[in-house]
Amino acid sequence: MEFPDDLLTVEETAAFAQRSIWTVYIWCSERRIDSWKIRGRRYFSRADVERYIFKFDPARTEPKTEPAE
Repeated sequence: MEFPDDLLTVEETAAFAQRSIWTVYIWCSERRIDSWKIRGRRYFSRADVERYIFKFDPARTEPKTEPAE
């Protein structure tokens, strides 16, 4: 089986996406992004993560609001 060249571990994916590790696992469980299990570790394609977080994650597209004083 072939794997993408740009695989990230769960920890690397969470850091890259600026999300918690649990959020990354939720994405995987909801099949929002593909993952591969290799030698007992879960990996994600950096390209898939980029595509998801920048096009489909509403938190990334919502305008930032100033805190109320």
